[in-house]
Amino acid sequence: MYLRNISNFTNVSDYLPILNGALITDILVILLALSGYLKSLTLKTWYKSFGLSAVLADVFVIVIVVIVTRWLYSMFFKSYSLLSFIILAVSIQCAHDLLFGKLLDYIPTEKSQIFNTFKQYADEHSFRILFADAQMVVSTIIIGSLMASFDFNINIITFIIMLYHVPYLIYSF
Repeated sequence: MYLRNISNFTNVSDYLPILNGALITDILVILLALSGYLKSLTLKTWYKSFGLSAVLADVFVIVIVVIVTRWLYSMFFKSYSLLSFIILAVSIQCAHDLLFGKLLDYIPTEKSQIFNTFKQYADEHSFRILFADAQMVVSTIIIGSLMASFDFNINIITFIIMLYHVPYLIYSF
């Protein structure tokens, strides 16, 4: 068991471990919110109002960040370094968050309940969102790198077990 290199864009066998990393990370966030450790009214509203859609949005935005990182990594670095990969991914995540935050300024309040929730979350947490999202990206990469050291069977079983728990967690808010 070790942390594998997940930076190779052409290695499609890394996508399930990365997906597992993001799903496990989001489940940890949900558990922290349910336990009261994360004190965010908007985060609770996010999961209560949007349920599985909230989980899908959380998980897949992180997966997309890791995919973009994998695509760009070899353009910036010649050899693999977990730290370099994480720094690039967090930079991409921060750029995404800042651009997304600017986009929210241009969306009228009455247009979208989901965007209204994002605006409330931004009002509640401001720039702390960058730190929280960076932690989720780092967690996803580390867990994904660990999961990549396991075979396909273990990854499928992990995915199924984690996904099975999602409805029980999101409907506990």
